[in-house]
Amino acid sequence: MTGASAVGQAESTTESVAVHSIETTHALLVRGLTVRYGARPPVVTAIDIDVSAGEVVALLGESGSGKSSIVNALLGLLPDGAQVTTDDFVVGGTRVNLAHRRRMRDIRGRTVGLVPQDCAVALDPVLRVGPQILEGIPGVARMPRRERMQRVAELLRKVGFGEPETLARKYPHELSGGMAQRVMIAVALAAAPALLIADEPSAALDTLAQAQAMDWITELARQDGIGVLMVTHDLSLAAQRADRGLLLAQGTIVARGDIHAVAPTLPHPLRRLTPRPSVDATNNDHAGTVEVASATDEKQRSASRGGAAPEVLRLNAVSRLYRSVHGLTGVQDVSLTLNTAEVVGLVGGSGAGKTTLARVLAGLEPPGDGSVYFRGEDIRALVDKDRRQFRRAVQLIAQNPYSSIDPRYSARRAIEEPLRAFGIGDRRTRRARVRELADRVALPESILDNSPDMLSGGQCQRVAIARALATEPEVLICDEAVSALDNSSTRRVMDLLGELRDDLNLAIVFITHDLSAAAELTDRLVVMRDGRVIESGTTATVLTNPRDPYTRALVAATPPPIVILDHTQENNP
Repeated sequence: MTGASAVGQAESTTESVAVHSIETTHALLVRGLTVRYGARPPVVTAIDIDVSAGEVVALLGESGSGKSSIVNALLGLLPDGAQVTTDDFVVGGTRVNLAHRRRMRDIRGRTVGLVPQDCAVALDPVLRVGPQILEGIPGVARMPRRERMQRVAELLRKVGFGEPETLARKYPHELSGGMAQRVMIAVALAAAPALLIADEPSAALDTLAQAQAMDWITELARQDGIGVLMVTHDLSLAAQRADRGLLLAQGTIVARGDIHAVAPTLPHPLRRLTPRPSVDATNNDHAGTVEVASATDEKQRSASRGGAAPEVLRLNAVSRLYRSVHGLTGVQDVSLTLNTAEVVGLVGGSGAGKTTLARVLAGLEPPGDGSVYFRGEDIRALVDKDRRQFRRAVQLIAQNPYSSIDPRYSARRAIEEPLRAFGIGDRRTRRARVRELADRVALPESILDNSPDMLSGGQCQRVAIARALATEPEVLICDEAVSALDNSSTRRVMDLLGELRDDLNLAIVFITHDLSAAAELTDRLVVMRDGRVIESGTTATVLTNPRDPYTRALVAATPPPIVILDHTQENNP
């Protein structure tokens, strides 16, 4: 393998020829990409990737398999200590020497657009949406103001915003996770790049918004000849949207080609990428492929917990509204009861008010109207000692793991922090507790001393989950707790939440856009839209016989499952 500097020497005897155009139909062509950090073994080894103009290629792999390192290498965003080598790198018809950081800066944003995994953090918090989109438009300084605003509005309409002029005046903190993701798609498309890298583009989106976002990305790829490298852990979504797939394991590509064709050839460990099997809810014309528990299963589960459980949290006609350029947003007149050892799911579109409701439930924001009761007591009337107990008993797993963890802390320190804050145990017992929690959420001890910027999105999410479990809470509020996880990690976390519910009588509020996950874990389902509850009931009833048209649309938009048969088992009955 030739280093990046050697490639530059082979292309020219002078540094002035670091980039030159070549005739190619490739939006991206990479040969022999290898990435290592310091003296450790490579995290990515001899990767070959090609993406044609107008083609969507999915890069699939579990959390920690090397996907983020590949993306950062292609963008020239690896930290100073990283070493990247390649035999060849062509993007947008231009051969680029990765050793020249200035040239990498030139192609970043212009030739290559990025939709990052953590869009809320990627947006500048002090700039409104409009100016952030304008930064990526070529020649914007010479445009009249009216033309600039028209261009911003056009891009925001492309990603589904009905009132782009209003949205352009918002700040990032006024956006939900899904809205921030769509804004970043607009930012990435502003310069009409040859290649668009979409890093987990649907992770923060509900099923309807996910379908729309992928429609926009794939349609633009076809119409404008943009190559798309879709980095995802969602095999079902990739099979539905991508032309081809590359399956990554431990830093190497183990299979490539049509996803349906290559999936059965995967080695056994990678079969964990397969989504949970689903069955068609055929009793409703609008229902999608979502597996739900039967009424008998729910009765048996309730009986195993001793019948009716005591109430632990209750919302009584709660409203929490914010005034913004878009008017009043938040939640209005929401009532909800959560019982011990019960899992209640909150689903709904981006901006429906789910996160606001989670913060009110956790006591992080007071309700404007109505009341929140914990064990029958209004939390606003709790004295200091009882309020501290409430804080320990009700834990929140935030939607954005990177912004919820102190960037100065290692993963170990982040998990240990609640134990320190509540004075639980001594130094030795706390360290033992951290190891136990890391093991429960499948975090290897080798990464516990890493800071958040050294962790993948899935690993950072698992740190947040372990931290929330540290105080042995009675109520766990999971705000998109599995949205950043690959399927095997999701499987482990779902199993863990189920075990905690059964073993510790833990009550769980499960906020998600993954209806398959909600169907499997929750007892009851609450559907929200525009800050109000539009439908609620048992999970089986809501998903198999939805009454509201919006609920029916959410169910229908759920991607169909990909079922991989184990041919080794077929041959050995």
